Amino acid sequence: MTAEVRSTWDGTYTIEYEVEGTVEEIGAAITSIHGSYPTPGYGTWFNWPPGQLFTCGRAAGKPNTHLAPTDLGDGRWIARGHRSTSCD
Repeated sequence: MTAEVRSTWDGTYTIEYEVEGTVEEIGAAITSIHGSYPTPGYGTWFNWPPGQLFTCGRAAGKPNTHLAPTDLGDGRWIARGHRSTSCD
């Protein structure tokens, strides 16, 4: 089985993603998205894996709740992220 990837365009410069599947399926889908839209060039970003903590700034060590993953049970998750459609 593979992850289900849903994306929506906000009408301006951002594509929002929801990736549903197991941890392994989501990891593979995110890797594929990053391979198509490089992180530095288009601001591709996912709040994944679950439990991710901020690594710097005032929030260092605190959970990142922005676009937080959702545990659906039975080993399935929804990961969220976005990418810019402009490199400006």
